[in-house]
Amino acid sequence: YFPVKGEDAKGGRCYRRVELTFVEPGHAETSASIISKWLEEDFTKHWEREKVTILVLINPFGGSRQAVEIWNKQVAPLLAKQPRITTEVVHTTHAGHAMEIAKALDPEAYQVVATVSGDGLPHEFVNGVMQRDDADDVMRKLALAFIPAGSGNGVAAELGTIDPAVSAFCLCKGRRRPLDLMWTHQDEQDPQWCFLSVTWAIVADVDLGSEGLRWMGPARFTFAAVKRIVEFREYDGILHYLPSEAVKGVRCTSSCDICKKGAPEGEGVLGDDLEWPPELQKEEGLDPEKAEQEVQVGGRTWVRIRTKFIMFSAANVSMLSFDACMAPYAHCSDGAIDLVYTSGSEVSRADMLTTFLELESGEFADQPRVQYRKARAFMLQSLEERGR
Repeated sequence: YFPVKGEDAKGGRCYRRVELTFVEPGHAETSASIISKWLEEDFTKHWEREKVTILVLINPFGGSRQAVEIWNKQVAPLLAKQPRITTEVVHTTHAGHAMEIAKALDPEAYQVVATVSGDGLPHEFVNGVMQRDDADDVMRKLALAFIPAGSGNGVAAELGTIDPAVSAFCLCKGRRRPLDLMWTHQDEQDPQWCFLSVTWAIVADVDLGSEGLRWMGPARFTFAAVKRIVEFREYDGILHYLPSEAVKGVRCTSSCDICKKGAPEGEGVLGDDLEWPPELQKEEGLDPEKAEQEVQVGGRTWVRIRTKFIMFSAANVSMLSFDACMAPYAHCSDGAIDLVYTSGSEVSRADMLTTFLELESGEFADQPRVQYRKARAFMLQSLEERGR
């Protein structure tokens, strides 16, 4: 495995599986010895311990139901070749099982939790950890590894490890990266923590509308997207966001300087005391003719946008799935949420088709019809009838 420039959707470095055939006697043994030495050096450098124990969570029912086979044939054999790694495998049996495991987990027993699934299983696990009294300590101690076995696999795509065997290879190396979390709350539902994205309008409709098509694998998203473009509709709503000074227009890389620095100075984690904008019926002093205007709330300046949306995504990372670069300038750890949206007055069916065709590369985000904002927090109010 080696890094190749320009192989991933973002044009950055990623790993590609390579099969070598040796014709000279002894060359294979020599090369294997060199690679083992490299892995050993990386292990010592990044793990800083003699042995690592990995808790492996496998969702047998996710995506196209290939997780068990992927683990047995592509991942477990590679990890078995690293004598300093021990694995403990648990197959999840029901919705919420990973959350239950996270709540009861002994953080001293493991150094890594690896999920063999799509993005749903790690989402469950993270939310289980965040409900613990010692959540901060557990999140600092444990590394979370994403071994792709679902339909979308957004975080694995973000990290350039969309091949399961490559994920295993990187797990042996032990290099870690920080990842922001977003706190989300909707209506009367319990708050949740999110590491991928929050979507609305056509993006959410494509995701939800394809749930019954999981048997199709990744093709379910394409089918649902075409259907929604044909049915084309607008979504009336109000967006409030708290602007961020995070760097704009620069793509995240595997050795990203922006992620190393973290959130801009003065833009740390927002606390529970954050005062949110008022609901629509309680707004006062606003110009009804202006689609975008500033609103002062609790000593902070929010931006209010009232429009008919076509597409909306609030992203923590750039890749929504392995072939959807929804927020190309998002970073894993810059303390910002990337808001990407279009409104009805600017977009036609042809425009939306172009957007989806350019989704894999992220080039659509540079088009004038697309609005791209960096935010510390946002509030989205749908003015649609419930259920639409």
